[in-house]
Amino acid sequence: MVPFYLVDGIGYGATSAGVLIMAMPVGMMIFAPFSGWLSDKVGPRLPASLGMVLLAGGIFLVGRLEAVPSESGIVWRLAIAGIGLGLFSSANSSAIMGEVPIDRQGVANGVVSTARQLGMMLGVAATTAIFKARYPLYSALGEARATMAAVEDALLVVSGIILLGALTSLVRGREDAQKEPAA
Repeated sequence: MVPFYLVDGIGYGATSAGVLIMAMPVGMMIFAPFSGWLSDKVGPRLPASLGMVLLAGGIFLVGRLEAVPSESGIVWRLAIAGIGLGLFSSANSSAIMGEVPIDRQGVANGVVSTARQLGMMLGVAATTAIFKARYPLYSALGEARATMAAVEDALLVVSGIILLGALTSLVRGREDAQKEPAA
């Protein structure tokens, strides 16, 4: 939804929007290795949960941009979302793979990859459905403002769903219960 928000809602060109959106994968790229290290030190619950909260916050803030946002205002919001995604992804993958016997890790990795792709596809479908359902309610505002308002609604719902995921991550079993007992 963010490209539509920036191009059709705010009026950026496709190239400019693409450059701004790069803040999210850059944030993820920088923080994913840190998350893996942190997950090894303190367990996956904290970095995964914090990551989901940051992701939800970043997406929520993107959906609350002013009508004519500054480029830096867009970048820092997307960077927060990317940092959150980086923290969550590495820690979550570590938690999953840490529970799988070595002779099943290939299968587990395939399941994790499939689940990640399915989640992305469902996310796109859900946000598109919300956008399409909400857009007609705002059509009297004009195309650009209706696009912005409908995307804002979709991003609000997505933020809520991500926060539910953060809650799920927080209530997973205790870290010490997940580790093998010392011999």
